[in-house]
Amino acid sequence: MRTITYGFFFFFILSIMTSCKEKGSKVEPEFKLASPDNLDDNEYQIYSVILNENFEGNELLVEQKTSSLRLIINSNYYETLKAENLNLDTAIFVDFDAKNSSTYYLNNKFETPTKSVTLISEEEKKYFASSQDPNNGWDAFHKKYPKSNGIIQFSRIGFNVDKNQAIVEVSRYYASLGASGHLIYLVRENNSWRIIKTINTWVS
Repeated sequence: MRTITYGFFFFFILSIMTSCKEKGSKVEPEFKLASPDNLDDNEYQIYSVILNENFEGNELLVEQKTSSLRLIINSNYYETLKAENLNLDTAIFVDFDAKNSSTYYLNNKFETPTKSVTLISEEEKKYFASSQDPNNGWDAFHKKYPKSNGIIQFSRIGFNVDKNQAIVEVSRYYASLGASGHLIYLVRENNSWRIIKTINTWVS
């Protein structure tokens, strides 16, 4: 009888501890990706070049939703690029502004043989940023994605008519006060895209 009593008491305590643990555990919500928009294959080729060459690590996170940024043709960015690249086609700025007047959803069509790329939704990004203490939000992010170097976000890509010059803005977010943006100018030579110039646009 005493053995039965002790056994019952043990399972009773265990059930209480389990219940308390479950109540104290925060259940992470599930996030779904949006249906991707139809983008030119050249854009994914450029995104892939940047992911392969500009970001370290084998596990990369890319926000599915593109950024919305406009570059007026008389901006300092244009003057900087024009000074170093005499063949710069101004049409890339016009095309860039036209495309980035709206946002789009990417597909996971990146060609990164040595890296794993995961798309993250805008909602999940906002979820980690919604914490009252931003540091806690990023701690939770890095706990879920321990091998990630942050969240990468692309703009749409501006091309010239011949599609042998291109410009794109790339941002990376990795901490409450850790983020940066770059404008990247590329040219297509021998059927391959090559990064010519990178300009820092902002830092946090």
